[in-house]
Amino acid sequence: MIKPYDFVPFLKYIPYKKGNAVYDKGKIPIRVKTLTPVHISSGEYAVNGKNLIYKEFIKINGIPVIPATSFKGCVRSIAESVSHSYPYMIDDKKKELIPEEKTGIGKTGDSNQRANDQNENKKKEDEIKCIVCDMFGMMNWRSRIAFGDLKGVPGKFRLEIRGIPASFNPHPEREFYMEDGKYKGYKFYRHGVNGIQPKVKYSVNLLLRILGLKVKLFTGT
Repeated sequence: MIKPYDFVPFLKYIPYKKGNAVYDKGKIPIRVKTLTPVHISSGEYAVNGKNLIYKEFIKINGIPVIPATSFKGCVRSIAESVSHSYPYMIDDKKKELIPEEKTGIGKTGDSNQRANDQNENKKKEDEIKCIVCDMFGMMNWRSRIAFGDLKGVPGKFRLEIRGIPASFNPHPEREFYMEDGKYKGYKFYRHGVNGIQPKVKYSVNLLLRILGLKVKLFTGT
């Protein structure tokens, strides 16, 4: 079966130097247009007139919403994949499977040496401020940017109940994720590709079209 996802290769980690960077505060109003159907579950089920049980799209006062946290997470993932950032959010065990040029961790010898290297690297992480960490935040470092919820513009969106294929838990330990004993890169799912996982397993409330999703980005120190 064709995989519904692929990998963006890791870029080498390069320490971010702020230099004489000047930060300012402000708001950036934007509009987002969906290009393919979207579903973000509210965690609740509903029943339509044909007694079809389906998962509801998350809404506020009847208006479909993409939560700020979901949108920010997507933007951060893309930013990490296209920059020389540091994989700060990945746990230690998985970091061993990331190419050395991405983590800054060299090859280790025996178990004691490996433990020492990991301890040294943990200390260094407290001082790391990669470009993505500096913008989106990390442990003990507040984000410089905040997102508002993306709210559907009345009259510009359409919701429809459709069947979609079942999703499965990821298995990063499998060979398809690896290349030369290391992870290939950042995993991203494809959108709108016909013929991938064609069997319908359950029904959901899909957001089919949005000409405008309003949101404001807040930036500051």
